[in-house]
Amino acid sequence: MSDTSRWLAPAADEPSAAASPDAPAGHWTVPGPRADRVEAWAPTRLGCVAEAVAGVIEAFADVGDQQPSRYHRVILPGREDPEVLRAVLDEVLYDVRSVGVLPVWISLRSRPEGAELEIGGIDTDEVRAPQRAPVRVSLHRLARRPGSREWTASVVLRR
Repeated sequence: MSDTSRWLAPAADEPSAAASPDAPAGHWTVPGPRADRVEAWAPTRLGCVAEAVAGVIEAFADVGDQQPSRYHRVILPGREDPEVLRAVLDEVLYDVRSVGVLPVWISLRSRPEGAELEIGGIDTDEVRAPQRAPVRVSLHRLARRPGSREWTASVVLRR
């Protein structure tokens, strides 16, 4: 059983959103007027999903060093790689747009029926959001890099 957890704001000694693709794990975001593209990489599948989530959050909000004040856990169905990425992103965007909770920490664990996602978040009115939250994920990919043990993810977010 694999698991990973990640703070969604980079710590002082952690790579930024403009991390090098040679780093063991990281992400970058390319903003656009109607859509943002997030590219993520990590040595594990769930680590790569966590990096993609960090890139998605950084695309529209500055969470700084906020500590979570609200938590919830959900089992997301889906065992295929793209299904896991899509389910996690859908849950994160649902929390932001419908519940008013912005994730600042996530934990992911593999389960036989899919993935267990735990989100630690803050109320959206406690954070500076320079852009409005994405409406939907229009394209996503999660795969092992050919000839490597590294995982990569690509996400396009529509505004």
